Amino acid sequence: MQRNKYAKTQLRPKKASPIEITVEQIHPKYRLKSQPTSLATDTGHLELFRLEPLERELPTFSARWDKPDTIDIDLVGDAKASKTFKAEVGGYKGHHTVSASDSPRTYQVDIQTATGIIFVGKIKVTIELALYLRDSFKSFIEQIKEKLRILAECHYCGLVEISGPPFVFDRCPKCKRDLASDPA
Repeated sequence: MQRNKYAKTQLRPKKASPIEITVEQIHPKYRLKSQPTSLATDTGHLELFRLEPLERELPTFSARWDKPDTIDIDLVGDAKASKTFKAEVGGYKGHHTVSASDSPRTYQVDIQTATGIIFVGKIKVTIELALYLRDSFKSFIEQIKEKLRILAECHYCGLVEISGPPFVFDRCPKCKRDLASDPA
C-alpha cells in the first residue's frame, strides 16, 4: 500500500438526529417540511429541512449542514435568484445561519426575500460525522492478492505457506498430507 494513501482523509456528515425546529415566524405561502432524522447522501449532502412554497412561482429553500459546523440555506429552482440570495443583496437574506448555542448546537435562521420574511426560527441539531475512505475495491483486491500470506501448520512439515488462488486448505503444499488429521 502507498505510504500516504489515506493522509487526506475527511470527516463527512453521516446523519442528523434529532432535528428540532422552533418556528418563530413563517410566511403563510410556505410550509415547513422536516423529519426528526436525516441521512446524508453518499456525497455527504445532509439536508435538515425544506421550506416549500404553496404557489409554484415562489422559490423553495433547503437547509443543509455545511462545514465547519454551520447550516447554510439554499434557494432552489432559480439560478439567478439563488446567486442573489447567496450574496444577500436586493432584499435577500438568510443564506448563512447564526450560531445561537454550542451545547446543545442551536442555530438562528432568518430567511428573507425582496417580498418580505419567509422564515424565522431556531434549529437544534446533533450531527453524526463519519470517516470516509475512497478506494477502488478492485485495487484493494489486487493489493491483497499481492501481499496475502496464509500459513497453516502441517504436523510433518511445520508452518507452511498456502498459495493461491485457488487456496487449498486441506492438504499440505509440501508433503501433500491431510492437514486436518492428527498423526497419533
